Amino acid sequence: MQSETRDCVVLATGVAERMLRSGGEAYRAEECCESILRACGAENISVVTITTAIIVSADIDGRHRTAVVSVKSRGTDLYGIERCNSISRGICEGRLTVEQAFEELKDKRVLPPWQQLLFGALSAACFSFVFGGGFKELPAAFVAALIANTFILLSDNIKSNNFISTMFACMITAAVARLFVWIFPSLNQEAIIVGGIVSVLPGLAITNALRNTIHGDIISGLARGAEALLTAIVIAAGVVIVLSI
Repeated sequence: MQSETRDCVVLATGVAERMLRSGGEAYRAEECCESILRACGAENISVVTITTAIIVSADIDGRHRTAVVSVKSRGTDLYGIERCNSISRGICEGRLTVEQAFEELKDKRVLPPWQQLLFGALSAACFSFVFGGGFKELPAAFVAALIANTFILLSDNIKSNNFISTMFACMITAAVARLFVWIFPSLNQEAIIVGGIVSVLPGLAITNALRNTIHGDIISGLARGAEALLTAIVIAAGVVIVLSI
């Protein structure tokens, strides 16, 4: 019974942690965690979720359990958010046992790196059309985005600082754009740069900051907002450093 109690708490915190790492809102992670604990028969449940940590406290089978999880990195994984919601619903509806839920939580289904880089760069490059670019800027924006995304992927593999890797990726993008414009002067440099950096823009972080704040999670909202602001600053700094040379 003690191991089952521990498993319920570990499962609930694991789902909440994956929700935050996948880019989900703080209140959504709290709801998933509370739903799983309640379905496991927990009482006196208290879940505090901020952008960088999850604190869980609950009474299960007459024993008081607490757990603290630190969340250092966050990204964008819509599949991960969907899996967390599905696991929470499955536990609440009785379709999943704790053991089955753990197996579901392990299912990440990450695309191969080459597919992430290829389709990520292609979708980012298409944004060059929005900022005055044309079909002649598309290949240059694609190359810039591909190189920048490859650099970020390699930086993530070695656990590099996100802000530093983002700034250097934007510096690479601006350098590639200047190189293409130097070779082909008729190209729109601004459109190429935008197409290269759009994949690192903190759009989801800003959205989550607003939603957390509106929901009443002021600390989480401020933390995500500060993260988005710093990301925007390092993006601008990376581009300006290269263009000012």
